[in-house]
Amino acid sequence: MEAILHTIPETLLDPDFVLRDPIDPDSGRLYYRWYSWENARDKWVVVSVKMLVGDAYVLTAMQTHRPKRSEILWTKSTA
Repeated sequence: MEAILHTIPETLLDPDFVLRDPIDPDSGRLYYRWYSWENARDKWVVVSVKMLVGDAYVLTAMQTHRPKRSEILWTKSTA
């Protein structure tokens, strides 16, 4: 986790796309951004966010090989 700590703000501020969390579709959001590292395999970073009325907080962040299958809420190409 420590290796990707710096990617959390970048992923939240400039995601490639945002999905509805299939586990918590009402208030969960998954922010994805693609990263290429010199000494590691290229991977997505996903940041799971709980959205509340007037507030939001990060639940977790991790690297993954592929995004979850879920409704796309936003992509860079549509912004």
